[in-house]
Amino acid sequence: RVSWPMTQPAHIREANASIKNHRLTLVGREVSVLLLTARDCGHSIQERQACSMSKLTDYSKFDNLDSDDDGEGASSSGDAALVGTAAPQQLQVHTRKDPITGRYVYECNGQKVYEWDQSLEEVNIYVTAPPNVKASSIMCHIKSQWLQLGLVGSNQFFLDEGTFAQVNVGESSWYLDASEGIIYIILMKAFKAEVWETVLMGSSSAGNFQQNPLLKQEMQQELMRERFQEEHPGFDFRDAKFNGDAPDPRKFMGGINKP
Repeated sequence: RVSWPMTQPAHIREANASIKNHRLTLVGREVSVLLLTARDCGHSIQERQACSMSKLTDYSKFDNLDSDDDGEGASSSGDAALVGTAAPQQLQVHTRKDPITGRYVYECNGQKVYEWDQSLEEVNIYVTAPPNVKASSIMCHIKSQWLQLGLVGSNQFFLDEGTFAQVNVGESSWYLDASEGIIYIILMKAFKAEVWETVLMGSSSAGNFQQNPLLKQEMQQELMRERFQEEHPGFDFRDAKFNGDAPDPRKFMGGINKP
């Protein structure tokens, strides 16, 4: 589980302190100092913003979203200019499947951000909540093609990203399981049996989402088995195998008639 807030590595804390202690009046000189400290710590501001998938988001600080650890105003015009000149760094974004829960685990630079899974009709997101948080303190906005998750009173979000496909907002919901410390977000698919290759598109906007044909095939097989089970309840398709590639569960045999 992720600890909120996560403790930053010493070299990043030192770089942040260096940035604050060396801010100069002259804009050009200040940018030079920022570039130096960002490169010295091994994590460019571009990388840190890309990892968060939003200028207003930092995956490591769900319960400290307004912290100034990243310098005063991560979305300021000065930082925007710096992003354009900093050397790009490789962002480690990875999705793996948990063999025990069967959920997909989305990770950024080795840190679990959330887990998710899908069925024919819905996509579920599981986010570890900040310690001792109450549901009334959580802000979750579900839109037709966008999701925002944060804390009431903050002008920043932990998640602020587009969804892979269209959502049926009226049928979607979220809740906090205080006993587990997990925020459950249920996104109802606008089109039943549509295969979501990922749940949120933040990594795509950062240029890091790449289609994984093997992962997509695995998802199509799972949904095809669920569709067979739904249409033929007297049989057990849990261990059914496919000869060759699994078909698209939404289009197979005339497709799904309902949205």
